[in-house]
Amino acid sequence: MRRAVFFLIFTFLLSCVKEGVVQNVPEKKNDVVVSSEEEVQQQEESSGKNESEETSEEENVEKWQIDVSDIIDLIEEEESAEAIDKIISLHPEYDIPMIVNEKVKYFIRYFKTEQRERFKKWLERSSRYVDIMKKILRENNLPQDLVYMALIESGFSTHAYSRARATGPWQFIKSTGKKYGLRVDAWVDERRDPIKSTIAAAKYLKDLYDIFGSWYLAAAGYNAGEKKILRAMRKGRTKEFWELAETRYLKKETKDYVPKLIAAAIIAKNPEIFGFKDLNYEDPFTYEVIPLHFPIDLSHVERECGIPIDEIKFYNPELKKWFTPPDRKVYELRVPVGTSEWCYEKLRAIPEERRLRFKRYIVQKGETISLIAYMFNVKPEEIKALNRIRSNVISPGSEIIVPVHEWEKPRKVVFSKKGKKRFREVNIEGVEHIFYTVQKGDSLWSIAKRFGVSVSDIKKWNNVDKKIFPGDILLIILPKKSERDSTIYTVKKVILL
Repeated sequence: MRRAVFFLIFTFLLSCVKEGVVQNVPEKKNDVVVSSEEEVQQQEESSGKNESEETSEEENVEKWQIDVSDIIDLIEEEESAEAIDKIISLHPEYDIPMIVNEKVKYFIRYFKTEQRERFKKWLERSSRYVDIMKKILRENNLPQDLVYMALIESGFSTHAYSRARATGPWQFIKSTGKKYGLRVDAWVDERRDPIKSTIAAAKYLKDLYDIFGSWYLAAAGYNAGEKKILRAMRKGRTKEFWELAETRYLKKETKDYVPKLIAAAIIAKNPEIFGFKDLNYEDPFTYEVIPLHFPIDLSHVERECGIPIDEIKFYNPELKKWFTPPDRKVYELRVPVGTSEWCYEKLRAIPEERRLRFKRYIVQKGETISLIAYMFNVKPEEIKALNRIRSNVISPGSEIIVPVHEWEKPRKVVFSKKGKKRFREVNIEGVEHIFYTVQKGDSLWSIAKRFGVSVSDIKKWNNVDKKIFPGDILLIILPKKSERDSTIYTVKKVILL
């Protein structure tokens, strides 16, 4: 009996399930099939909308906005209502965290008051490089607002130079620059190049973020070095920048770096409401490239292409000399838009022997690299780099290559006796240059009287004030028709001015 009951119940439930399944299965009619496709399409569209909404939400995860109430007391009072309306309507977004605390407010006030003129100049210059730098950051999947690090580092100046010997818009020191692919040698300093240095900065910032997982700590690491930040985190027992900034384990410069960055970004995106009106923004950095397969004196570029030397240096701030690097198979010289093709043809038409002049020179006994460099108006590191010489010692009889400037003529060096380090230096105009070693009892007045020159001239030539000491070496430029032409003085050391 029980089995019969269970069987009836089971049969009833099975029939219900079948009916439900059948009801949910579309009939195989054309109109029903179409309806089914429409449903699928609607589902796909709905799915697409959901995905786009999710994507949009994911994008907004990394976006930050500032609260108007946080900066209301910093806005120009006479236009506060209008300023608030602008902020609310524009809602500028940031892709780095934006925390507006008292330290950030301090630097907003600082930039708009004490440093107003300098910051105004930085903002005006920013338009030259911001777009191209943001593009590089974006291509490296980095927050684009990190570009404002270059604002506080250098004011977007390619030739900014710090006490730590950092240079360029991103203020790389030599070792870090080389680590991230920047070339620094006798011919170029790529730390000054706005594009190459930004690529290097992007690589460095990506590494720093991988270490810290925080853009604040990454920025602090960029300023102080990752090792110092890691040490401070270990001693301070915290992974939060603001907590770390309260400890004694970071220098003041590093503690101020992040608030400066936030303040600079806020002002740069809202310059008018902070009183920076009528800014004369500079034109964006646009250019064309000439692929040079040969080194060339920049004076040829000026003469043949009509591009002033200063403009050439503006487009190519990495160049340290008056010529393009002689050790490159191809050097990409930047020129103004619309000039590359015909300029290249004119430069290529210059005879090879005139493009960049080099002199083969046989080293004489008693000569040094420093002395030869002085003779040819170049620097010792240029000769060393061109001839792949590492030490300062060079053997007599060696043949070296020396760059010769298109419009500079070399000085002559005449030895009084063969093998003795006694010489006088005479340029082709007949004005004699000698190096005089100060003797005991000498004074500026007595030396000036002895050589027929003025005390003020000696001070100017040697950058000295009043005191000189025995052993000091002074440059003396003698009158053209001096009765002392035959006088030879012992020189113990050559000082390059």
